Amino acid sequence: MTNKEKKEAREKKIKSKKIKATFGAIVTLISAIYKLVTGFFVGLIFMASGVYTFAIFLCKLLYAKNIDSDLHTQYKTYRNMGLLLFVVSVFFLIANIITLNDEPKDYGLVFDIIISAFLLILFVLSLKGYFKKRANANILTRAIKVLSLSTALINLVLVEKLFLYYLYNNLNIDFLYIHKWFVLIISGLLVLIGILMLLYYLVRYTKYKNKRKA
Repeated sequence: MTNKEKKEAREKKIKSKKIKATFGAIVTLISAIYKLVTGFFVGLIFMASGVYTFAIFLCKLLYAKNIDSDLHTQYKTYRNMGLLLFVVSVFFLIANIITLNDEPKDYGLVFDIIISAFLLILFVLSLKGYFKKRANANILTRAIKVLSLSTALINLVLVEKLFLYYLYNNLNIDFLYIHKWFVLIISGLLVLIGILMLLYYLVRYTKYKNKRKA
């Protein structure tokens, strides 16, 4: 294979990755809008999850834009993702604390089934994205795995909330204390993910700078 053919093959591969990443970002945007709209009927937690999912969408756009960028730009992109996720995770935590003692609402069986089915599909797809092995892994592909994990956790919180609320309102089974602890733990994990991303960036970027100076 000539150098020209290698270059064309590489450009084709990068273009394919960008298309896939952009498609993934669009799916995430649809999910974010879905949660935000649902939040008007269900409450603050769904709206907060919509804001978090929209932040995931922005992170995926950053990934699509910088797939073939130099290492310095990739580190900066990873840092920006970490900052964004940290901010929205703190917002999600605050939203959960505010609504912790809210009275459970009955949204109806059909509504619960439709919303839960959609969220479960997103949860499974997110887990699949997290465990998927990626060729030529770098700091940005690592970020994509983190985004998949964060998305899975957000969707898990929403499914758990609808399920326990259904048990409480329709079967008089009170597991709401589990919900309170669960949402606080998951919210804390999301904040921790943002912090760990920033710490990982600091460690890796410091090594990168020192290596360039050497």
